[in-house]
Amino acid sequence: MYTGADSRLDERLRVGEALAQCVLRAGAMLGEHAGDVVPPLLASIEGAAPELVLSAVAVLAAAAQACPAALLRWIDDIAHALDSLLLAAARADDELAVAVRRAATVFWCDLVAAHEHARLLEQMDAGVLRAVYRTLRRLADADPDELVRLHAQSGVELIDTQVKSQLFPANYLP
Repeated sequence: MYTGADSRLDERLRVGEALAQCVLRAGAMLGEHAGDVVPPLLASIEGAAPELVLSAVAVLAAAAQACPAALLRWIDDIAHALDSLLLAAARADDELAVAVRRAATVFWCDLVAAHEHARLLEQMDAGVLRAVYRTLRRLADADPDELVRLHAQSGVELIDTQVKSQLFPANYLP
C-alpha cells in the first residue's frame, strides 16, 4: 500500500506514519524485518510525490535511530538515493524541497551519530561516504535554510571527528 500507485497519497502518508512508529518500537528487532521495510522506502524516494519522499526519509531516520545496523545491507543504496535527493532538492526553494532537505540532513546526522555504536560508516563505500560528506559541506556552507545549514554542519562535524581520517588520508588528492 505504501508504494502502490493505486492508493491515495493521504492513505500512503498515514501508512508511513504508522510505519515510522512501528520501526521505532521494533528497536533491535527491526533487523529481522528490514528487508520488508527498506526496499519499498528506497523505491518511494525515487520519483514519488515530494510528500511521500519526505515520509520515506522520516521512516529511514526512525530506522537509523532504532536499529542502525538494520540498514547496513542497503547503506550504499540509501546513501546514493539521499545524496541524489539532496542535490535535486538543493535546486528548488519551495516549502516541500526545504522540508526534504531538512529530513535528509537529519537522517545523516542520526546515522552518523549511530556510527559510534554500530560502526556503520566504516562499512560504507568510501566513495559514497565522500560524496555524502561533500554534499553536507555544500549544504552547511550555502543552503538558504538555516536549519538545513545547522543540521548539515552537525553531520560534517560528526564525520570529521569519527571517520574523516579514513576518508581523506594525508596522501589523498580529491
